[in-house]
Amino acid sequence: GGPGHGLLGQTLGCYRVCGKLGQGLGGAVVYLTERGEGDTLARNALKWPLKRCELEAWMEIRRRVKGCVGLPQLLHWGFHLGKPYAVTDLLGVDTTRLLGHFGPCNVNERWRTIRVIGRMVLRGLKAIH
Repeated sequence: GGPGHGLLGQTLGCYRVCGKLGQGLGGAVVYLTERGEGDTLARNALKWPLKRCELEAWMEIRRRVKGCVGLPQLLHWGFHLGKPYAVTDLLGVDTTRLLGHFGPCNVNERWRTIRVIGRMVLRGLKAIH
């Protein structure tokens, strides 16, 4: 398989990789991870492999605006097979799945939805600048 093949069931740091959430066009895979158990079980997202510049950007954002509402927090990072990975907060479903819940919408309704999501992203970016 691709670069993410074989991570399911592995542990990176203290994060157990237990599912695949999605895959980007560049080949990076986003996984669901678990840490702890019982009442202390936490679920997070792990992206691997990251480009080094993406990891550096995450680290800079973490340094500058730790705790910014709406922005996933970088919880842990490291290297697996010589390539960087990052563990972040799990914020919910990806945009593609979100749009699928709107059912048969016309182009204007979909465009309106995309614009709202875009404004939310821009507000988050504005908050970190």
